[in-house]
Amino acid sequence: MDLRNIITFQSIVKLGSFHAAAETLNYAPSTVTMHIKKLEEELGVTLLERLPKLKLTSSGKLLYEQSDVLLRDFDMLKEMMTSLQSGKSGFITIGVMEPTASFRLPQLLAAFQEEHPLMKLSIQVHNANALEELVQSGELDVAIGTTPTTYNDDVSFSWLFNEEFGLLAPTSHALATKDTVSLRDLHGHSLLQTTPSCPFRATLDRVLLENDIKVSKNIEISNLLALKPYVESGIGIAVIPEIIAKPPFTETRYLPIADFNGQLPIGMMTKTTNLNPSPALSQFIAHIHSIYHPLHSLIRHKETRLEADSNRVSLRFYS
Repeated sequence: MDLRNIITFQSIVKLGSFHAAAETLNYAPSTVTMHIKKLEEELGVTLLERLPKLKLTSSGKLLYEQSDVLLRDFDMLKEMMTSLQSGKSGFITIGVMEPTASFRLPQLLAAFQEEHPLMKLSIQVHNANALEELVQSGELDVAIGTTPTTYNDDVSFSWLFNEEFGLLAPTSHALATKDTVSLRDLHGHSLLQTTPSCPFRATLDRVLLENDIKVSKNIEISNLLALKPYVESGIGIAVIPEIIAKPPFTETRYLPIADFNGQLPIGMMTKTTNLNPSPALSQFIAHIHSIYHPLHSLIRHKETRLEADSNRVSLRFYS
């Protein structure tokens, strides 16, 4: 249905004649007649009786009553489409792993939502391997996590920061009296760990193996965030991301590990073949980069205006 025909119909009814409508709309009289003819043909009804004088039919009355609603709804739709194309509104499905899901993303999204109040977001928390698969399948628009363990040409990785590790110990533990510890200090102690599929566990195991550190691994906990209360209970110590440990619980103490060389890179994953991301997704990617790489984002915005994927790094560099 051509909305111009409805506008013409409205004008005829309001002004009382075809001629007045033509003058107001700056149409030729024949154009006004053609608009009404097309509208009547499309609806399959007669809207106006021309003789002996102009009069609305029952169908015409119904259309006139609904015409304002039709035009208003179209204007709203048009405004929504404009917002969508400009990146003011839209829908983004975001995947994220812990601890970023609980300790970083809330603040990042609060700032993003303040700038984009019409944006709708879906947050899904998964492990690193699941994030990679969901980005590759298109179920996630973007994900924040560690570099996947295998090379995947379909997924791009853009580095954001390195996850720092330290030791969390109960205040009753012998190591809690120190200001800092070394990897050798962990030797022989009971260490709480996450499951082998966890990238944090994989990083820790690698560091311990490289430094020939033997620890007792009697308890595995699948939830990384749950390590903190288990340490507080006194059943062991844990090497965990610093952001989880601080501030420590009353009965725990966080200690830097001076020679720990196992930083874990965290970044954004997107689908390589998505060369034309939606305005909403582009806005989100730019927002995250502006937080972690503000100088680069400023230069990029003012001088180069590169596409969002220009800052991506192929996973092959981390394989």
